[in-house]
Amino acid sequence: MKLSQRKHGSRAAIALLAFAGIASSNALAQTASLGVDVTPKILVSGQSAKVGVRAHFPIEGYAFASSMFDVLASEPAWTIASSGAIAGDKVLNAFASQVHNPFLGVLADSSNPLRVWSGVFKPTSEGPALVQISAVPSSFWYYPSDMTSSAAPASAHPGVAWLMVNPIRAGAAAAAPVQGTAVDDVVVDGRIITARVDDLLPPPPTPRILVGLLLHAVQKVHVGAVRIGFDESPQSFSVAVQVDGTNLPHESLSLNFTEIESSSALDVRSGFPIGTNVQVSLLRNGKPVGGFNTPSSDTPLFRVDRLPEVLTSSAEPVIDRAGSGGKPSIQVALGMSGAYDEPVRVHLPNGSILIADTIHVGSRMRGVNNLKQLGVGIHAYTVEGARTMTIEPLRP
Repeated sequence: MKLSQRKHGSRAAIALLAFAGIASSNALAQTASLGVDVTPKILVSGQSAKVGVRAHFPIEGYAFASSMFDVLASEPAWTIASSGAIAGDKVLNAFASQVHNPFLGVLADSSNPLRVWSGVFKPTSEGPALVQISAVPSSFWYYPSDMTSSAAPASAHPGVAWLMVNPIRAGAAAAAPVQGTAVDDVVVDGRIITARVDDLLPPPPTPRILVGLLLHAVQKVHVGAVRIGFDESPQSFSVAVQVDGTNLPHESLSLNFTEIESSSALDVRSGFPIGTNVQVSLLRNGKPVGGFNTPSSDTPLFRVDRLPEVLTSSAEPVIDRAGSGGKPSIQVALGMSGAYDEPVRVHLPNGSILIADTIHVGSRMRGVNNLKQLGVGIHAYTVEGARTMTIEPLRP
């Protein structure tokens, strides 16, 4: 599958909503972020969803101090907001803060993350729709120490969550297009999923279609796999798995493939928070051929010659015998794999080239309390440069 050098304006995205068991944990990322949770994630006309925003402050800090942010939805409408001004599909200038004055015996809540906002969203759509909800911070402060009332600023990443309205059945999946998606065909489990197009509104920068797939709640390993195909090689492709839980260090993990100018190769980046330790493993015929660990950054992890045919995400509990305080703890290993029907050349940062048929990228969450605290993983596939895409969920 060779990549062409054409530029197309047509964009589409597919997302897979997979129910998987993920336990809560403490934040690991060195930067701050806002997380979004939505309950329930699937609605029919007339129903409402509860939306919460959680503040994740840097792990070296003591407690959250304050943040100003907007809560945005891709469609109207908000009915209740604990702070901020409701304006159709937006809640503007929401603000949250807490006092910390150890000299007066007033200590801030050190929970990380800390719920800082709540609202109620009631979609107006009568047809199938994917709604994206995001919390976008304009400022974020935290208390570095329990010994002082001084707060410090932090660079904060926005949080994103999705919900489906009136989804369409497509085999074992359920689909709902985002407003403005314009592609020839998106086929999910043998069914063509057509998108709604509103001529009165401009299309969003990246039109999307959302596809949901229910998975068995297996306590040991949670896996979701799909086979993907395109009419022609896209210029860019990304798959992101959003995992929701009470206390979650990673809002999402992702692999992002981007075509390089004047080359058929693809840059591959991870979507873990900056600084998070990422493990890369390369296999051929089931045997390791190479691998490395590296902090997540904006630079590519490696390059490949083409896209994988099968994508798999996984969440696996792992016992950490040397946990904090010498007590064993449970971690959750999150991973994403790309499998190739034929081996592919993998160009590593050190200039070497390895031949592999499976590439695995992963990281770990720590501090798991209870494996039965289930979460929801959303697999979001974003495509640019191809007009037809097929997704075939692979059964366990």
